[in-house]
Amino acid sequence: MILRTMRVFVFEHVSGGGMIGSVMPRALAQQGSAMLRALAVELLAAGHAVTTLLERRTRIDWGKAAPDGFDARHVDDAQTLAQAFSES
Repeated sequence: MILRTMRVFVFEHVSGGGMIGSVMPRALAQQGSAMLRALAVELLAAGHAVTTLLERRTRIDWGKAAPDGFDARHVDDAQTLAQAFSES
């Protein structure tokens, strides 16, 4: 088990709920998820824990499962987005 030195909140607008209530273009969803994954991988490798928000339409390809130290809070609407964002 890795001792996590710091918890970092990472928010990517498209995958994190910024498109709730709107059409989410596939290319933007893929690019946003890829950026979020790349940053999370680097932070986890540096020994940090990562917390993020993910809209339910968003998927991040980790292979088998999300890595240890990665915590995603799922948001469904503007209200849960605002609440989750303020709590993170």
